[in-house]
Amino acid sequence: MLTAWTYLGEGNSRKALELVDRLRDENFGVFRDYHAGLIANVANNQAEAARRMKDAYEADKNTLRLVDSYARFLAHRGDTAQAIKIYEAFDQILRAIRSSSPRSPTSRPENPSSSRSGTPRKVPPKSSTGLAPRAGGRAMNSPP
Repeated sequence: MLTAWTYLGEGNSRKALELVDRLRDENFGVFRDYHAGLIANVANNQAEAARRMKDAYEADKNTLRLVDSYARFLAHRGDTAQAIKIYEAFDQILRAIRSSSPRSPTSRPENPSSSRSGTPRKVPPKSSTGLAPRAGGRAMNSPP
């Protein structure tokens, strides 16, 4: 995939897409179409980009990266109504997940400062720099 993007950087979008299309395994279908759509979009091949982005989205409507990329692609082309529908459909998927699984990573506890067991979580103290301390007494991301 990196080589395909390199070909695009050299201005050879045809060879880039040919290389991406060598990924024939069904397990790579969404990955292949997503990157082919991105490559075609950068190469200003809007018809191919639209086809590939739609194929990737249709294959996996549950992945935010695909949903967001396809909706932004459509909005950029002026189809904001369809982009909004795509975001709304994804919102419905999230609502269904939240309602069916209280332990879903997308669900929020009623009190964000409490743990699942109901006891309050201990928040580590912050240093005077506003960064949480780490072992050795220095704040994370501070110079050694």
